[in-house]
Amino acid sequence: MVEKGIACAILAVFFTGTGLASPILYSNIPATLPPGGPSDGFAGNGITSIGSLMQFAGPVQAYNLDTFTAVLSTAALQSDFPGQGTSSGWAATVTVDFNNVGVGDSLGSFIGSSTEVVTIPWRPTGNSGCPTVNGVQGRTPVGSVTCYTNDLVSVTLGVAGITSASNNVIATVVLPSTSGPYSDLGVALTAATASIGSNPVALLYQGGVPASSGSYYAFESVTGSAATVGSVSSSVPEPETGRAVGLAFIFIAIAAAIRSKRNKS
Repeated sequence: MVEKGIACAILAVFFTGTGLASPILYSNIPATLPPGGPSDGFAGNGITSIGSLMQFAGPVQAYNLDTFTAVLSTAALQSDFPGQGTSSGWAATVTVDFNNVGVGDSLGSFIGSSTEVVTIPWRPTGNSGCPTVNGVQGRTPVGSVTCYTNDLVSVTLGVAGITSASNNVIATVVLPSTSGPYSDLGVALTAATASIGSNPVALLYQGGVPASSGSYYAFESVTGSAATVGSVSSSVPEPETGRAVGLAFIFIAIAAAIRSKRNKS
């Protein structure tokens, strides 16, 4: 009986501990990405960083960030870069920088950053039924009647350990280069506003300089949790709460098992 009680308690820890995903603080990424679409290019603008201003869902307070997701645009064909990567794609070093919002929505003080190497799939070759734009022949993805000259790919970076002082931040995607396959990378844009959180202004930070994006926003998402007392409009427990509840279940289960064993003695 003791063994069964302990096993139940361990399961309780798994269901109430840190295994649960962090709440989404901000997102304008749909459940299903479009096959292609508008983007802001790095090489075309002569820059290595593109960012946007976002406001988290929840009150004005500090937040512990957990993950950052960006949707990138790629037009790189494997045939254009022989000897690089594999048949499935190439390795890109991607960094996200978080900054506070400065005066007049300028790029404010640095908060923190994270860098990871991600795999970017090669774009399939175009088809003859689509026009060539800027040297790139379009293609019609399966299930679509529209020609696209780019593919969209979602990349997620771990940003645990970064804490924002407020619910307004500027998240910037940074590349180490604009040569090679990097020359065909960009940040995907959407005309849809955030479904979680909000977009205070329609700005893109190109090389750290804010510029009007018209009605477009960068495809981005951030997860995390409140760093102080409060909530982020989510029923997901804080990690500390989950551990405490899990330990409580352990003691309750063990005590119940011991009592059951004594009653049968």
